[in-house]
Amino acid sequence: MPRMKTMLALAVLLAAGQSLAQTTLRITGFKYGPIEGEMMRQINENFMKKYPDIKVQYEPINGYDAYKDIIKARLAGGDAPDIFMGLARNDMVLWSRAGYLLDLTSQPWVSRMVPSARQLSTADKKVYQMVAEYSGIGMFVNTDLLKKAGASIPTDAPSFVKTMNSLKQKGITPLLLGGKDAWGYEIMAEFIAANTLYRTTPDYDQRLITGKAKFNSAPWVNALNTLNQYGKAGYYNPKLSLGIDSFDNAYSEFSAGRVAMIPMGSWGVQIVQKNNPNLKFQMIPYPGGPAGSKPIGMDLAGMSMMINAKTKNAAAARTYLNYFSSPENMKFYLTKSGAFSPFKDVAGTLPAEMNPLAAAVKDGRTVSYLPYQWPVADMTTPMRKGLQDLINGTAPAQVLSDWDKAFADQLARFK
Repeated sequence: MPRMKTMLALAVLLAAGQSLAQTTLRITGFKYGPIEGEMMRQINENFMKKYPDIKVQYEPINGYDAYKDIIKARLAGGDAPDIFMGLARNDMVLWSRAGYLLDLTSQPWVSRMVPSARQLSTADKKVYQMVAEYSGIGMFVNTDLLKKAGASIPTDAPSFVKTMNSLKQKGITPLLLGGKDAWGYEIMAEFIAANTLYRTTPDYDQRLITGKAKFNSAPWVNALNTLNQYGKAGYYNPKLSLGIDSFDNAYSEFSAGRVAMIPMGSWGVQIVQKNNPNLKFQMIPYPGGPAGSKPIGMDLAGMSMMINAKTKNAAAARTYLNYFSSPENMKFYLTKSGAFSPFKDVAGTLPAEMNPLAAAVKDGRTVSYLPYQWPVADMTTPMRKGLQDLINGTAPAQVLSDWDKAFADQLARFK
């Protein structure tokens, strides 16, 4: 009898051990640092409490470009993680066609996505990624510095120039653009195009794709000329900008109150708040339209998640995406990220600093980040290279001709 009790006890222990055997889920992403990295840590801890049989190993990589290179190499080498993050649609399309991604069409969260998020997640009539956020992109404006200069928050191109003149006259640097990576320049050029070209030609993307429009045209020449004019007027220092990073340097300079305005995404709001809790600032849609017009902002389909087609932990990976997309988690994630929701049934709480941009989103006064609307693998690299050339004196028409060539080459390959 004692022997039988011992055997039964061992059997119970073995069964318990089997039920608690953990699946290790490897996730790699570009959510990194004390804010986004900590947010992911909290999400993963909450997930593991709910699903104790799944252990999450999250690998954060600093910087999207570096992250993308690493993921591409791992996918090609067959050692990619179970789940990995993406950005926009183009990577997803290429990777799905290469057979790297698991088909997610039947997952329960798909029906909850807003139409634009579902479109961004679809390739060849199948869903391959879960878009987790829409970020806003606008101008961070230090309202105390504007007040010091006797200036008001600008709403159109003439008032923007007037505000920058007022700031300059008071010895305040009006604008900082990152030229080292050229993201700041790219965003400014697209802001100007959004408020001029896209205001009058909302189908411009389709015209560009079908060959009915070119970059080397009057509206884009105007955008690049405007950038040059702002530099010549002393609103920013073009040569100095070549050594300035659009993110880390921009955050530090803006947070310290050394510059009045920077182009930035909504993901930067909490970074600036953390850097300087006393700083008073607003995130506004770019004031680039004609006199009396309302400004047009920009939205960006941000982080997405995909599952490796070769994962041995497909069930656990699907469980993770189901949890991540749940209203409970998404509300936490969107609030922490300062982002707009890709789902119909949930929204986060946005920081008050984002109210001006949020109003533009509510009114439909936004365009989506331009390069992600074009069916090419990567237009950001040639665009940013061209804008660095612009800083160094290359004529706008030549820069735009180079963009046209890069676009045509990539469009042919993408098809």
